[in-house]
Amino acid sequence: MARQSAAAAARAHRRKQVAANLLAGLTYREMAEALGVALGTIKNDVDYVMAHWQHEQVEAATDYVTLQERRLDRALNAIWGRVLNGDDKAITAMLKIEERRAKLRGLDQPDKLEHSGGVEQRRPDPLEGLDADARSKLIDNLIRARARRQDAGDGAAG
Repeated sequence: MARQSAAAAARAHRRKQVAANLLAGLTYREMAEALGVALGTIKNDVDYVMAHWQHEQVEAATDYVTLQERRLDRALNAIWGRVLNGDDKAITAMLKIEERRAKLRGLDQPDKLEHSGGVEQRRPDPLEGLDADARSKLIDNLIRARARRQDAGDGAAG
């Protein structure tokens, strides 16, 4: 049993390194060489990491939509009596609530907007959870990978 948990801990640690190397732009082959594992292991780890990242994003979006739906329900319940009595302001507020609900659920066509400026994507911290030794190995891997790329470029040119 302790052997299984040690293997699971080693696998989790390797996957953190794979995630960091993936974000750093290393190829599967470079990761396999640096970590001393087979290409198939790297492919499986990358698949796992990508699925984990996608799952985290879906969960966060689902939680947000659920929270917003509850707030809209409370707002609608607060004005419903006035809507039934024909209060124009309450009816306008109800329509805005339902418009927002439709947007949250993706029922409306998106508004067309022009964009000027850059797009910034937030990515997970590739170093999170890595100890000093693992960070040092990652930096060494990146330096070696860059040197190999430069050597390959020099060799192709010469």
